[in-house]
Amino acid sequence: AGVPLRTNAGAVFGTLCAYDQQARPASAAASMPTLEDLARAVSAVVELQAQQALGELRLDELRLRDRALAACSSGIVLADARLPDTPIISCNPAFERMTGYRRDEVMGLNCRFLQGEDTDPAAIAQLHDAIGAGKGTHVLLRNYRKNGGPFWNELTISPVHDSKGALTHFIGIQNDTSERIESERELRRLSGIQRAILDSTSFPLVATAVNGVIVTMNESARKLLRLPSGEQLPIQVASLFDPDELAQRAVEVVAGLGQAVDPGTAALFTPARNGVVEQREWTWIASDGSRIPVLLSCSAIWDPSGETTGFLLSGIDLSERRTILDEVQKLAAVVESSSDFVGISTLQGDV
Repeated sequence: AGVPLRTNAGAVFGTLCAYDQQARPASAAASMPTLEDLARAVSAVVELQAQQALGELRLDELRLRDRALAACSSGIVLADARLPDTPIISCNPAFERMTGYRRDEVMGLNCRFLQGEDTDPAAIAQLHDAIGAGKGTHVLLRNYRKNGGPFWNELTISPVHDSKGALTHFIGIQNDTSERIESERELRRLSGIQRAILDSTSFPLVATAVNGVIVTMNESARKLLRLPSGEQLPIQVASLFDPDELAQRAVEVVAGLGQAVDPGTAALFTPARNGVVEQREWTWIASDGSRIPVLLSCSAIWDPSGETTGFLLSGIDLSERRTILDEVQKLAAVVESSSDFVGISTLQGDV
């Protein structure tokens, strides 16, 4: 005889069977109510054991999550979205270290207690809008520790929903990015100073990466190449040069070093890569197609470990000098052909 084993919800998960050594059809039918009672008892015991096992698994999972939160270097808070003002109901040790507040001091508070008068209103509005809509967001806030010290809080909040889709909590992940923010500000300040220095020089400067991609150039170079301020830079430095000159230079480098060199940036950078600061005349092609003679020095840029990180081209515009030279040569021709005595003096009075 047999009866099904069912959960409280009615789902069959097994069978309770009774065996005998001989057929007993009449007694089997009479014993069915007893078997059914026994099946219900067995089902209750099995389901209780399953719930206990599941409870232990869930408890272990919760303990594991708690250890993970405690070991996390980011500050984490859990806020209850079902209560007025979305109060904090939990936080991890990293949040305590970051803010200086103990767990018991922040329970029941809204995270706005970390804000100050100079916290960006736009960031606060973005945060409020996201919470009001039950959505996640990412903001950068200037917050304050318990001791009054400011710090930059890179905050990400995410909504938590129950099995029915209702909003129940918000998780806030906070990272102190003060060092990075201040470093970026200092870098921008130094970059501005460097840019001012570069643009104050009267000779053209072009800096590239090791692959020849132009990183920056000063205003003198832009003017010489007919590139207005703010206009996108050419990608490759080789595009500034007369390709025939680069090809000829590649032939010269091959002859001098005995190694194959592409007629592009390699022809330009190979000497500098080998530690040679080379100065020679080149022809630059401006954005309007005009040809500009320049005297360029090419040198490598190294990092502290000695690895080449880029190249620097510094030059002199030879256009004006060649124009003056042409005028002098014309004047010299006139002087040579004249039968009269002619004297030429400089502005300093030298004859």
